[in-house]
Amino acid sequence: MGVIRLHSKDGTLRPQRPHNAVKGESMNLDRGDIEGVFAVGSPAVVHTNPGERDENRYPTIVRGWHAGNYVLLDRPLTEDAAALSGKSQRCLLRFVSEGRACGFPCTLLKSVDNASPYLRVSWPRKIECVDIRKHQRVEIRVPCKIVRADQPDLEGETVDLSAGGCGIWTETRLGPNTVVRLSFSLPDGSTISGARASVRSVRTVDNGFLMGCMFDEDEEACAACDFFVTTTVERTRGYKNQKRALLLECENGRAETARAKLQSKGYRVIRVTCLVDAFFSLRMAFPTCLWVGAEQSEMPATEICRILRETNGLASLPIYVVGGNNTAIAEDLKRLNVVYVSSTDAVDRLLA
Repeated sequence: MGVIRLHSKDGTLRPQRPHNAVKGESMNLDRGDIEGVFAVGSPAVVHTNPGERDENRYPTIVRGWHAGNYVLLDRPLTEDAAALSGKSQRCLLRFVSEGRACGFPCTLLKSVDNASPYLRVSWPRKIECVDIRKHQRVEIRVPCKIVRADQPDLEGETVDLSAGGCGIWTETRLGPNTVVRLSFSLPDGSTISGARASVRSVRTVDNGFLMGCMFDEDEEACAACDFFVTTTVERTRGYKNQKRALLLECENGRAETARAKLQSKGYRVIRVTCLVDAFFSLRMAFPTCLWVGAEQSEMPATEICRILRETNGLASLPIYVVGGNNTAIAEDLKRLNVVYVSSTDAVDRLLA
C-alpha cells in the first residue's frame, strides 16, 4: 500500500527533481518518477471536460496523495464547484512542480461525503512535464505600490516577473540594496501583497527608472509568481513566434471579416468586444498589434488610442483603427502614431 502524504504545518515537504529532467524540454514521467513531482501545498487547476465547449477551470491546492490510488485536493470554493463530487467525471489536473508545468488526464472520483473539504482525482499513469529554467521571466504591465521604511510610498509599474523577482518601473530612483515591500495584482487575479524585496539594479528607461528587484528567499509571494510565470510560459510556448493580433470590435460581421483577413496573413487573432477585456488581453496575451473598430460604444476610438499611448509599455505598440469612413479622425490618429484604415476592404492593401 502507498503512503498517504498530507499537509504539514510549515509546508516544507518538497520533492527532488527526477534525475532524468532536462531543462526546456517536454518529458513524460513514468510510474517510478511520478510521486516525486507532487508537493503538498502546490497550487493546481482542475479542468473538467477538457477541450469541450463546457470546459471549466477550478483553482485548488494539492493536499496529499495515496500513491497508486489518488491525489487529494482542496475542494474549490466557487459556487459552480458544488457538483464536482456528485459523480465521477473526466478531467485534467495541471500544477507547477520545481519550475515545471505538469499535467495529466484523470478521473474526478465520486465522493461519499459532500461535506468533505477535499476532492480526489485518480492516480496518473504518467505525467507530462515542461521543464523551465528557474527564473524564466514573462512580461506584464500592472500598477505596483512600493513601500519603503520611513519614506513616502511610491507608485510604479511591474513590467516583468519571475519566481525570484520582478522589474519595477518608477519615476523615483532607488539605490541598489534598498529594501522595499511590493504590492500588485497579477493578470490572472492573484494578489501580491507587501512582498519583501531588495533592489539589485537600476537603469534609466522612458523618463523613469527600471529597477531589478529580488524577492527574499522565504517570501511567500514566490509561489504565486512561480505558478503564474510557469503557466504563462506553457500557455504561450505554442505560438511564441506567431504574430498575434488583438481585435477590439463589437459588431460581429465586421469582426469576422477582419479576423479572416488577419488569419489569412498568418496572425493568431484574439477578438474582444469591450474595453475591460481589451485591457486584460493586452496584459495577458502580449499581442504584436492592436486593431480597433472605429465605431465604439463605450469610448471614442481616438480616446482609447490616446490612453494606450500614455500607458507605459504600449507607446510603441502598432495600433490600427478600422472602418467608419471618417477622415476627420485620421489626423488625430496620425498624431498618436496610429494608422487609420477607412474600411475592412482596405485591410488587405495594408497587410500586403
